[in-house]
Amino acid sequence: GGLCGAQRTAPQARAGTRSLDALARYLQGEDAFLEGRYGDAVTSFRAALDADPEFAWAGYRLSASLLCSLQFLEAHAVAGRAAEAATDLPAHRRTLIQAWRDFLEGDVSDAEAGFARVLAVDPDEPEALFGLAELRAHYNPLLGRDPDEAVRDFEAVLDVYDRHGETVHHLLEVAARDGDLDRFRDLVARLPEDGDQVPAWEAVG
Repeated sequence: GGLCGAQRTAPQARAGTRSLDALARYLQGEDAFLEGRYGDAVTSFRAALDADPEFAWAGYRLSASLLCSLQFLEAHAVAGRAAEAATDLPAHRRTLIQAWRDFLEGDVSDAEAGFARVLAVDPDEPEALFGLAELRAHYNPLLGRDPDEAVRDFEAVLDVYDRHGETVHHLLEVAARDGDLDRFRDLVARLPEDGDQVPAWEAVG
């Protein structure tokens, strides 16, 4: 789940909408997304887009929330609309949204290159780190590449934001796979209390 706290994303959100209602609903969605409450996030981001259909960053976040909710077809469609609406955003934001769209369309090389361009300017940009991690988690096994590349990317996201819900979920899967009980317990402790997957992980632990 995106990736940085509301304090980091709020200025970018303001740059993308003039609607205070859209911004308020976006920030509600951001909190829900980071806490792994993807159903609530989807509801809030939809409301933000109802208030301002051209709010590209809210569309990007809605796409990510839909992906985390396993609603793949709609995530793909929403990413396309967000990319088309992103013309007035700063260049690195447009690059991020386009790279996310490329990822969902299966254009691995273009997506990887887009995330890499953002990271070349800001190596700690959590949106790009997370996008790259998701890309490698999904596609590296299919391409015969090292799947643990994604693990390193997810760890880099946690270095920036240590309770990012979707990243914690991915790393919990790795800790469970490796039988690393200490790491597993550390990650469970980072889960937001109301996250959608918390009960399942606590049962495993």
